Amino acid sequence: MLSQTSAGLAKPASPASTPYCLFSGAQQDEMRFACSDCGKIYKHLRSLRTHLKFECGKAPAFSCPYCPFQTKRKQQVSLHVKLKHRAQLGP
Repeated sequence: MLSQTSAGLAKPASPASTPYCLFSGAQQDEMRFACSDCGKIYKHLRSLRTHLKFECGKAPAFSCPYCPFQTKRKQQVSLHVKLKHRAQLGP
């Protein structure tokens, strides 16, 4: 989002002016952003944007090669394999 400065230059709008901002206090730590589809709440706008792009309403895109586990994030499959399938990985 862009807003106009008094000189007519475009500048980024504050996160509080986004349609997802629930609450904006005096400090950055107090801001909260909610998904309008599922209601999940995030501390950072970038986390909400990632959620909207890859998670909300999407089917899991990544699967474990050793079991039926599925997830929406590739990192979660790697972690799952490390923790649950050490024997299959070898020494």
